Amino acid sequence: MTQSEFLKYLKERVSDYQLRFDLSTGQAFAMWYAIESLELEEDEAYEAVSYDGGNDKDVDLFFVDEKTERVLIGQLKYRGNGTYKAKKGELLSLIHTTDWLKDPVALRREGRSDLAEAAEEYATATAKGYSVEYLYIFTGPSRPDVDDAARQFNVTEAGNVPSRSCRVVALSFLVAEHEELRAVVNRCVKRFRQRPCPLGFLLRLRIVFHQPLWQPTPAHRAF
Repeated sequence: MTQSEFLKYLKERVSDYQLRFDLSTGQAFAMWYAIESLELEEDEAYEAVSYDGGNDKDVDLFFVDEKTERVLIGQLKYRGNGTYKAKKGELLSLIHTTDWLKDPVALRREGRSDLAEAAEEYATATAKGYSVEYLYIFTGPSRPDVDDAARQFNVTEAGNVPSRSCRVVALSFLVAEHEELRAVVNRCVKRFRQRPCPLGFLLRLRIVFHQPLWQPTPAHRAF
């Protein structure tokens, strides 16, 4: 899949989530990423991106993953033509979101009771030793200063408990992740006759790609 083909696919998915869930473009992009890359269910993804908006303290996505024992905090930037220019300042602002999440009282005072509740979830999760992962996702080219800032943060935080890390995902990585998932789909479909894939896995992929994963053959119809 070329970059232009991916951007066309992504635009369709973003538009779909906008219409079905009454989201802004940025929220719809975040929901797409939460479902496809973070493997959240639609209801989980919708809740995770509901913090975006006025005075959101740079929190576009917040989710406590109980299965992997980690807190995901994201800032996501969408530009349909793939030319978003990432900024080091945005990455640093994302990292400092947890300063606000340490003070739910101040968040409630500013009228953000939703973020205050997220702050309380954050406190509970980190008290249990959950790791914290900052996600800076954007549809644009990689930038050395942003990558260097993330790398420096990860080196500085190495060994701390609870652990904190930062992940920068530029457009090229979004394309690569999507291609990897498509490859998994193709392998699963090819092997379907010999060894069926788990139904839950197939249903998740159906949601991700928003199209039938295979057409039944006469042999399948016989059952």
